[in-house]
Amino acid sequence: MENRLFSEDMLETLLSADTWTVVSSAFPSECPPTPDARHQAWMADNTHSHPHREILLAFDGGSAQGFAGRVFARRRGSIFLLDSGEDHDAFYPPWMPPARHLWLTLMPQHFVARLIRVGGTGGDAIGEWSALIPREAAGEGSALFPTGARESQRPELVRARTRGALALLFCGLAEEGYASPTREETADFQRSIIYTIRDHIRETAGRGASLDNLACISGYSKYHLLRLFRHYTGQSVHEYVDQCRMTRVEEMRAQGRQMKEIASALGFSCPSAFSRWCRQRSAAG
Repeated sequence: MENRLFSEDMLETLLSADTWTVVSSAFPSECPPTPDARHQAWMADNTHSHPHREILLAFDGGSAQGFAGRVFARRRGSIFLLDSGEDHDAFYPPWMPPARHLWLTLMPQHFVARLIRVGGTGGDAIGEWSALIPREAAGEGSALFPTGARESQRPELVRARTRGALALLFCGLAEEGYASPTREETADFQRSIIYTIRDHIRETAGRGASLDNLACISGYSKYHLLRLFRHYTGQSVHEYVDQCRMTRVEEMRAQGRQMKEIASALGFSCPSAFSRWCRQRSAAG
């Protein structure tokens, strides 16, 4: 039976744990950093971080991945666990060779899975497909991104649990590929993606919710995301981000939090930028 998401060679990588090389801040990486002056220089202007957690699995090699200020070889079977707030490459360098990458983003209720094909020209990346996997498929993600693992547990134990959670998650994704969605399910999928993005904005109070980031998570173009978001929620992305921010502001003010603390929690660059946003909101209201 043919898998609608993965080719046979991709399934072999996805389901063969002995071929994986896992890089994570929770335990010693399974491959050392590599000297790559060109990629290191590119990272100076092309590194970002965000509140959501991501997993990258490479189906093809021959490139590099920046993570936490260091450069690692990105071979077939390389897996990078990118925790909340950890610096990593923003998109792809212009010399990126042709490759296929699986990106998984942890959202409140789901993993959003996307297959990205990099064409090898200017670092352009094309989304092949997106899928939703319930978070229960990997124990709610707790084993993938353990808190305080270095201090409280043996690294070997953390690594074993992480690999087990990855295997469970990848099996669920492979099984999804053997299901054949109907046209109605495709419409339901669009709605589910938009509601997942909506829940993410609400959970983070809009922190890091740039249109580029949200479009990347959803697997849609920015224009398509804007259109679908308004269609399914009745609001623009900008309106909903502002609404969630204001709700969090009111909650934190009721708790007696200071302006500087609120500005930082919402991702504003400084208290003055937060103050300008508040004034604009007051004027608009």
